[in-house]
Amino acid sequence: MKMFSILSLSTMLVLSSAPADASNGSSERATDKVFAEQVTAGERVFGAFLAACAAHDEDRLLKLTTEDFRLDYALDEPGVYYSVDLQALAGECAASPIAARNGSIANLRILPTGEADAMFVVYDIRTAGSRISRRQLALLEVRRDRIAHIRYFSGYPETARTRSANAPLALGAASTD
Repeated sequence: MKMFSILSLSTMLVLSSAPADASNGSSERATDKVFAEQVTAGERVFGAFLAACAAHDEDRLLKLTTEDFRLDYALDEPGVYYSVDLQALAGECAASPIAARNGSIANLRILPTGEADAMFVVYDIRTAGSRISRRQLALLEVRRDRIAHIRYFSGYPETARTRSANAPLALGAASTD
């Protein structure tokens, strides 16, 4: 239900950003081009981020993220997130489902929001030896081809939950920007 609401919101934002008078089609084509460029850029930077995270490539992660990077996982209580900053990112990647279980990414899709620097990301994680995949939904914010913020709505990964029980990073209410 939560994912449906967010995806519905994304669809409404995309549709509402279309020009009201597109009788000549040129405005519509320009909007389509902007969205296509955003999708391509989002796929490139987020795909590279996932690959660097899975490979524990800290140098590449630094090149793909901004200095004020933040990764948030929505928790059960509304408005409360498990947040990770750039310095803790490498440890979070080590606990990710991809790295921890030799998983793979499938069905990566970028959904424009109508904002130049924000898009929704939807993908599936399939763990090695399993036929079950887990759908991931996140809001991705990008500044000049670098990721500034990722907010996951699909919950906090079990591998990180287990690790954080032993050594919590930062748990609390995150800003809603």
